Amino acid sequence: MNCNMCGTEAELFTAMIEGIELKVCEKCARYGTQVAKIVQLQPAVRRRVQAVAPEVIQMPVSGISRIVKDRREALGLRQEDLARRISEKVSIIHKIETGSFTPGIELAQKLESFLKVKLIATVGSGEEYVGVKKPSDITIGDFIKIKK
Repeated sequence: MNCNMCGTEAELFTAMIEGIELKVCEKCARYGTQVAKIVQLQPAVRRRVQAVAPEVIQMPVSGISRIVKDRREALGLRQEDLARRISEKVSIIHKIETGSFTPGIELAQKLESFLKVKLIATVGSGEEYVGVKKPSDITIGDFIKIKK
């Protein structure tokens, strides 16, 4: 530890100097009244062992636009009907079906539960990308970490 007055690294004492309690070296302690010697304890070395859970990533499957459109048509629904039933805008449904927009996980989950089709793939570390976009097509926005 360093002396509060001169900055040297030395054994420190607590001293009252001009009415202020300071941690000072032995040389600086003579300018005031020495109160106590500071005993510095060596910090205990602790190591934390953390189990690393495999990373789980959920992402929309490839070809989601075709799946949503085919299932909607099979149910005999118009885009407006589907949008109203899942509380989304018609333009979002249109963009998903044309492939110009990939839904986020929350929207994909809403569509998945209403249409009763698999739209979200779960990929863990070390697993192959099955039914999901190729790794080269994946963007940062496609990754969502799931806490267990």
